[in-house]
Amino acid sequence: MAEVGGRVSVTAVRRDGTFARPSLRTLKLLSAVNAAGPVFLSHTKLRGRFVLRLAIGNLRTMEKHVKQAWKLICSAAVQSSD
Repeated sequence: MAEVGGRVSVTAVRRDGTFARPSLRTLKLLSAVNAAGPVFLSHTKLRGRFVLRLAIGNLRTMEKHVKQAWKLICSAAVQSSD
């Protein structure tokens, strides 16, 4: 991942309403980031795809927090690809 607009997503709900499983890599990324502690990712479905979410709209969130989160996400993404 080289940019903030990058994402890890897979189809979670098919058009017929049946569920598809998120990729193992995405789930590993979600678990690794949340296990580290300082950052919490959630997930949702966006246009039928399983996507990870990071809320940064709190008034106390500063640039250093976003940079810390991005560093942790990138690190976990590299580790989950091994």
